[in-house]
Amino acid sequence: MAYEVFISFKRNKPDGSGVTRDYQLAADLHRTLTDAGVKTFMSERDVYTYDFRKEIDDALDEAKILIAVGTCNANMESENVRYEWWSFNDDILSGDKPDGQIFSYIEGMQRSDLPRALRRLQFFHSSEKERLVAVILKN
Repeated sequence: MAYEVFISFKRNKPDGSGVTRDYQLAADLHRTLTDAGVKTFMSERDVYTYDFRKEIDDALDEAKILIAVGTCNANMESENVRYEWWSFNDDILSGDKPDGQIFSYIEGMQRSDLPRALRRLQFFHSSEKERLVAVILKN
């Protein structure tokens, strides 16, 4: 399946006590986009093999849009989340993904809380989910 959208998020709380709010926001967004007919990748739902890193990289290569979901800078700067949005951004900057777009989907954060590379890009608060979906459907 060729994915149109890749959702990046931190799954587990640092203390191991369960999933993050980021995960909940990502799952809800995944459901909404999928229901709207958008081929959307979310690792929790779409990785089926033990070759996790390859499936992530393949989905990053396929997607036109990456959505970085976060409720705090630490989660958006976590190792896997940073790898995903940083790699996608590198592909845009290098010309490998000339039509690529990155959006941040945040809750409890402001633009200034985002990692520096994401601050210059469009972001949506979780209360603006319908607006984000509309922008994605236009692409």
